[in-house]
Amino acid sequence: MQPITPNMPEREYRAHPLPSWSAVSRLLDMSPAEWRHQQNAPRAESASMIWGTLLHATVLEPHRLDSMLCVAPEVIKTGATVGGEKGAYTVPGSAETFATKAEAQSALLAWTHTDALGVAWRTQAEAQADVARIVGDRYPVTAELLADLHERAAVAVALLPDGDYEVAMRGSIEGQQCKGRADIIAKRGTLDGVGGGVFRGLQALLDVKTTADVPPDAVQRAATQRRWFGQLWTYGQLARQNGHAVDAYGILIVQAPHLTYAGGVLGLSDRYQPRTHARIVPIGVEGVAHGRAEAIRAWRTYLDCTLRDHWPDWSIEPLAPSRWAVEAEPEAQEWT
Repeated sequence: MQPITPNMPEREYRAHPLPSWSAVSRLLDMSPAEWRHQQNAPRAESASMIWGTLLHATVLEPHRLDSMLCVAPEVIKTGATVGGEKGAYTVPGSAETFATKAEAQSALLAWTHTDALGVAWRTQAEAQADVARIVGDRYPVTAELLADLHERAAVAVALLPDGDYEVAMRGSIEGQQCKGRADIIAKRGTLDGVGGGVFRGLQALLDVKTTADVPPDAVQRAATQRRWFGQLWTYGQLARQNGHAVDAYGILIVQAPHLTYAGGVLGLSDRYQPRTHARIVPIGVEGVAHGRAEAIRAWRTYLDCTLRDHWPDWSIEPLAPSRWAVEAEPEAQEWT
């Protein structure tokens, strides 16, 4: 098996066969049988997932950004009528009109990247095939979104402590060999002035996260639902096994914009956009304990299923009302 080195390229790290937290953590939300099924049926990336990937690279690996995206100019909404429907779309430099924004953006992508403006339009299926061939692994984005991405990333970059970034690691959790890639392992003392001094004198491991809602209760909710606590604890264990004396955890949270995703192009929504904001949120003692508990449960479940080659489904139990429903049952009322 190929060794994992700290500066291992992202593509090689992803291809390494050892399990990672991003995959194993989903055992906390589904039966092992469902988990096994989904490993062979990966989920399509959502708009927020793509934006998070691009933000992550812009902050920590800006040299990779050009190979990850391509810019598609905006389409134009016209007053023309296509197929009896008003509000058709067109693209700069073309007399072609399309009934939907998705069709226009697909055409624009094909034309922009083949210098084919003026060539007679063929079919939507052919255009989509062209887009897939031309764009390849890159994410098509609008110029407006790219500018916003850089603005939001700049706020996060200003908060980056001195330390090691994108550290690939290999180790063992509960006897299971696994891998992890820490976003930031800060040098001791470089975060002394952050969070009211909670990091003073400590070596912190930080992970870059994005969410559209950034009030404390919303961040707490996201951390719980998305299993950030278990991820940080897992990475901390791996970091210590790889020679980093990590003794604190935090999240570098970046507020995401409202997005659109039409015709394969990621763009900004016309609705109100949240302000550009980022901050470092420390993980408290209770958060670390919670992370340890959920990480141990996930890794033990994965190891047990793997060793026995048995991936059980949900147990069959009698159905009963939930506790909150029982507690909320109204008392019998007499009528006169």
